[in-house]
Amino acid sequence: MNTIINGRKYRFETKYQHNDTMRQSFDQLAQLCFDGLSLERWYQNGCWTENSVPYTLFDGKRAVSNILIHRMEFLLDEKRRCFVQLGTVMTHPNYRGQGLLRFLMERVLHDWKDVCDGLFLYANETVLDFYPKFGFTQSVEWGAQKPVAPKKGNIRMLNLAYPEDRALFLRKSQIPNPFSALAVVGNSTIQFHCDYFLPHGVYYLEDFDAVAVAEREGNTLTCYDIFCRGGSLDEILAVLAAPGTNSVKLGFSPNDASGFEMIPVSEGDEPFVIAKDKNGIFGGKKLRFPLLSHT
Repeated sequence: MNTIINGRKYRFETKYQHNDTMRQSFDQLAQLCFDGLSLERWYQNGCWTENSVPYTLFDGKRAVSNILIHRMEFLLDEKRRCFVQLGTVMTHPNYRGQGLLRFLMERVLHDWKDVCDGLFLYANETVLDFYPKFGFTQSVEWGAQKPVAPKKGNIRMLNLAYPEDRALFLRKSQIPNPFSALAVVGNSTIQFHCDYFLPHGVYYLEDFDAVAVAEREGNTLTCYDIFCRGGSLDEILAVLAAPGTNSVKLGFSPNDASGFEMIPVSEGDEPFVIAKDKNGIFGGKKLRFPLLSHT
């Protein structure tokens, strides 16, 4: 579809990710705007599903502005909720200030605002005044942390370059985290984070038949997510903790917060949201979107 914005003609395209030429132009824009970040491997690994929809303006064959929406399902209060996350929000430096993102944002809201339980995004500090113009408000998220005592167990790091390990990871990551009050259901952004940023942070815990994504730094363990059918969260965290670890932070909200200290996420990291619930996107509860769901 052709459109005129600020006196200039552009072509609006969506759902084109299987078109190699357009996808590669999108990827060139992403690399330019996000310090060389390419999403091509994410696509080639089969992770760019129909739940991730690009909204892009092209000038000729060049992608110049984009919003990539991710339709996500979460379990909240034992019910499936659909939230739409906006990510890869970008405009080519030569095209900024021309109203391109406004056009795209209006299209996204028109298509999604009334068919989901809420929309959310994470914005950098340079554009904090942009999103409230479209009805977004900032929402407080809460992190959970507690002491931990390391315990020996049968644990091994998975190498996602090995087909067997990758198959195990992919199979387990389809299981919602049983310990999370806001658990992701089948979200490919988990694979994105593990492939790009946490390739050495994926573990298999044989005693629990569980896959966990975690990062150890100093005396602190950050557990981003756990995929299994059940068991004890405390026992899993104890096995994940390396010797010398004395505290654990969760990248998700525990459904049983007893023993955890709940702390507001630091200023600047809160999401912008549009929620149908009058009590906000979390219904007034002290929750956070799982860190591995962020785009």
